[in-house]
Amino acid sequence: MSFSPLISVVVPVYNGEKYISGCIDSILCQSFSLFEAIFVDDGSVDNSFQILTERALLDQRIKVIRQKNRGVTYARRSGVESAEGKYVCFVDCDDQLFPDTLTLLFNKALVSDADIVCGNSSYADRIKSDHFLDSLGYVAALLERKVDLVVWAKLYRKTLLTDYVFDIPSHIKFAEDYIMNIRIALHAKKVYFIRDLVYQYSEYNEGSVTSTFQLTPVYVQGVCNYILDEVHRVRAEDRLHRSILLFRKYMIWMLIHQNVLDMDNDWINRTIKDVTPVLSCRERLYLRMKKSSVFPILKKVKGWYDSLYD
Repeated sequence: MSFSPLISVVVPVYNGEKYISGCIDSILCQSFSLFEAIFVDDGSVDNSFQILTERALLDQRIKVIRQKNRGVTYARRSGVESAEGKYVCFVDCDDQLFPDTLTLLFNKALVSDADIVCGNSSYADRIKSDHFLDSLGYVAALLERKVDLVVWAKLYRKTLLTDYVFDIPSHIKFAEDYIMNIRIALHAKKVYFIRDLVYQYSEYNEGSVTSTFQLTPVYVQGVCNYILDEVHRVRAEDRLHRSILLFRKYMIWMLIHQNVLDMDNDWINRTIKDVTPVLSCRERLYLRMKKSSVFPILKKVKGWYDSLYD
């Protein structure tokens, strides 16, 4: 490479042949020019690697790494290890950047000297104003979902992306970036939020982990424990008490959304009891009904009623 990139765009790829060309195009057409695009093929069995190698021959900014299938976290680690930029931006292979994404993120990082710059995505427009936060303020914002818990739509100073950030067991295939972001946040000094839209999320990839992964109470408990361990490690339980409750409530609602909330599970019942102070009246009523023996009957009646108007 005949230039020194300021940003390394890291893209983990697994069987992304349907989407990868659009992702590549969105990166290469950036108004910001001093970047490299590192695509890590994580053992794809479709034509992803062939597409990547052909595109790399046409543009020196593209690097392609191929490895055995070890999961998205390891693929991101491999990309960061090869990155030459001062900053790193993560993109999923089925998503896209807007033309000015890197310009917006880098300019804010430059003028603010922030370790992380967060923008909005098409998935959730959560950031309503430009502002700063310190490390624990950012952790609170993540736990309260005032900013997406995912790693995309953000620009990271590369020095934050230590080996520990990626030291996550391979069985954590969903919400792994929740853990990554909390670990990164606890090492950041300054985080800048911008209300600009910087990331185009694809919600129609039927093969993605987000759309196919089946949550269980045991799995969610494990993710929560990883997050709580990080907060405990820096002794921030008191300052982040309410934020933690809101995060635990969110995880309970994820189980409800996937219809796997086991009301006989001790951890679930303890968690519901703990998060009661941050439940709305409607949420409390729902969970109270959920415990009731008549809930399955009410659910069947609702299904029957809805079917009449389909």
